[in-house]
Amino acid sequence: MEQIKLHKQGGAAVIIIPASMIENTGWEDGTLLEVLEINETLHIRRKTESGALATKACPSLFSSTMRHVNYDKIIRYNSGLNLLVNELSFSARRVFFICLYYYFENKLESDKSLLIRADKYAEFVGVERSVAYKQMKDAADFFSRNKNLITHCDYISNEGLLRVMFSSKTINYITAIDSRKYQVTELPLKSALSLQGRYSWPLYQLIKFSHLKSFTIGVDELKKEIGYIQNQKFSFFKRDGINIAIDEITERTDVKNIKCVNAERQGRRVSKVRFEIEMR
Repeated sequence: MEQIKLHKQGGAAVIIIPASMIENTGWEDGTLLEVLEINETLHIRRKTESGALATKACPSLFSSTMRHVNYDKIIRYNSGLNLLVNELSFSARRVFFICLYYYFENKLESDKSLLIRADKYAEFVGVERSVAYKQMKDAADFFSRNKNLITHCDYISNEGLLRVMFSSKTINYITAIDSRKYQVTELPLKSALSLQGRYSWPLYQLIKFSHLKSFTIGVDELKKEIGYIQNQKFSFFKRDGINIAIDEITERTDVKNIKCVNAERQGRRVSKVRFEIEMR
């Protein structure tokens, strides 16, 4: 889906709209546009000579939104939550962290539930709305079977809406944060939403939990931490598990570079590895 973009030129803000969208509306280059905020979403509409707003039937334009999610917002929670988050499916993890974002932004309903609209979900994760519908439904199905973190997750299909309620366990983990840094996991919202690989997310959480520029871990413990269950020799584990995860983490998160080096052997077998980490 093509996105409307905002650029800063000097002291002015310039809105860039793809040519295909302009063609769809029948508007010409130079048409006066105005930005409106409707239900916390920015919309672009044509401005008439009289100054009034004239709408034109063009869903591809009017449903497009200016991105204003703070992707650099740091999500903080007690590290005891890590193992439970690792068990979430990809779609469920996205819904969970969008809910955390809303929670920390104090966007709760009167009954303490959190609402996610399909258009906002699509905005958060950068997907078509049709994909948003599917991922929201997948998350609702997951949470109907797994209620540790979210006790209520209703997908209202005719409204494209999720109504979510955190469990008391989740509330405890995100409110009772210990001041000792090793008890707290901190990560940018963008990283939580973007990682898709099977081993990328648990390895990333392990790195963020360590709060260190380097750390050593046993191979067997590492496999357990990231959920690698194949009984293969280390070279295959490093190629198919560690390296693929490292590539995605360094491409999509606040971690700039990761080196994984052999740290200890038992006979010919690599028993421990050391991760050396450079942040952006």
